[in-house]
Amino acid sequence: MEKKPQIFNVDKLISRLLSAKNHRPGKQVDLSKSDILSLLGQTKLVLMSQPMLLELDAPVTICGDIHGQYYDLLQLFDAGGDPANTGYLFLGDYVDRGRNSLEVVCLLLAYKVRYPDGVFLLRGNHELPEINFMYGFREECRKRFKGTDGISIWRSFNDVFKWLPLAAIVGDRIFCCHGGLSPELHSPDQIRRIARPLEIPDEGLVSDLMWADPHPEPTASGWHHNDARGTSFLFGIDVVEKFLEANDLDLVCRAHDVQQNGYGFSGKSQKLVTVFSAPNYAGTYDNSGAIMTVSEDLECGFKILRPVNRKVKYRYDSGMLRPSSPSNGKLTQRNNNTEELNPKPKGQLDGARATCPASNPEELHQERQLRGHQRSNTICQGDLSFWDKHLKAVDINCADDGDDDNDGDDEDEDDDNDDDDDTPANV
Repeated sequence: MEKKPQIFNVDKLISRLLSAKNHRPGKQVDLSKSDILSLLGQTKLVLMSQPMLLELDAPVTICGDIHGQYYDLLQLFDAGGDPANTGYLFLGDYVDRGRNSLEVVCLLLAYKVRYPDGVFLLRGNHELPEINFMYGFREECRKRFKGTDGISIWRSFNDVFKWLPLAAIVGDRIFCCHGGLSPELHSPDQIRRIARPLEIPDEGLVSDLMWADPHPEPTASGWHHNDARGTSFLFGIDVVEKFLEANDLDLVCRAHDVQQNGYGFSGKSQKLVTVFSAPNYAGTYDNSGAIMTVSEDLECGFKILRPVNRKVKYRYDSGMLRPSSPSNGKLTQRNNNTEELNPKPKGQLDGARATCPASNPEELHQERQLRGHQRSNTICQGDLSFWDKHLKAVDINCADDGDDDNDGDDEDEDDDNDDDDDTPANV
């Protein structure tokens, strides 16, 4: 009798993934190729039905980079609440660096399929094949599946990543993306019109949404080359304020950078917040993670996450930032020691700022030509032509790697990513 094909059950997959709570941190969950491909097919259908620019109602919990730290992700959901009852917006960078990228991305995609209008996933710069080829995800897929299956699965994930949205607006007031603003971004409506499936170009608006950073100097203004990353721009807080004012918004929320306390504000006006949700990032940084809770009336609080491989504690942070008054749209303190950011009412621009060289896109373009500015980050290319010969070699050679165990019990191995440059510039 012919065997009937099994019907994919996302609830069973979620249950299997959540069973890892009973495992020691780092242990892998048994995932089959058929379940993964079925999950990817279902996820793609959901993503195709939703826009490139998400418009979300509060309440919602906003989460930053996860980077393969699955057991920290499980603790994140313990702290933030079950997705059955809590809305989530993740800002990208689900894979690479950590040891359990497959578990992370499978659980998040499974929750997306199970709760399509409650869990939302933006695309980060590590949801690019050119990046996750280099920083761990491709190698993890190759090791955990026999023959060429691993590379095939890796490619299938990246095909789905091309359908992830790039930005979200929460409660009509909070603009969210993975990286930052762009000199080409004047209105969120521009993002709405971007077609998918999306290959990320070498530069421009789409690239900047994933790669740009706020300038580390609080007094800097305008646009500057992002030499630390070798791509995109640094932007001053004046750029943030102008963008918010022009689009009747109050706050930019992004990820992309390690934060010592899990979150941090740029500039005195507190118009931009960075949220980073991977504690003890890559086993190298002694940082906390954080998630940002946005209430129905747009009060924003921060829950601090401790790494799971230590004694896990969750607490509401308090006292890190003290506002001059509780009614100016900045941080306020409540009696329960929860820090809040209330984006309403709208704040005023903070006086004049010094003008820096190359403070607009035209000057930047001229400066590039004069200096012969070249992108120093050669892996941030928009197509895979650079990698074709490497990928072909992998496809041929990995057929000989069929003995790799798929039981995931490889805790004693050296971390595959130990040789990576784990500086914040490469998050």
